Amino acid sequence: MKTERLLLILIVLVASCNIERETSVNLMTPPNYYIGEIDVESTTMVGKEWLIKNSGRAKLKIDSIKLSCDCLKVMYDSTHQVKPNGILPFRVLIPTEKEPGDFYREIMIYGNFKNSPLVLTLEGSFVSTI
Repeated sequence: MKTERLLLILIVLVASCNIERETSVNLMTPPNYYIGEIDVESTTMVGKEWLIKNSGRAKLKIDSIKLSCDCLKVMYDSTHQVKPNGILPFRVLIPTEKEPGDFYREIMIYGNFKNSPLVLTLEGSFVSTI
């Protein structure tokens, strides 16, 4: 009986620790973004900013980011954790290609939130007006 009680208490403690470390996120903007047609002669870089809201009870921590292309530049404050109900601006820039054509890029954000990774996409077309 004592062993069963201790085991039950241990399970509750472990479960409560896991709940406090994991959080939830909501995007304030859609995850998929179509930039449209980008003129390669007049633009050197284009991008999109997503707002990631910490909708859980624990601080949001980004562990790692994986990009489908090394050409992408990611900008966010990686030095702090986002408090519950806080918002993390997350910006992705893509340089324009010299050759016209369509593009599709994925950004995978891993962290201490449910349904990790969060997948964002950028797509569009590089066009030449010459």
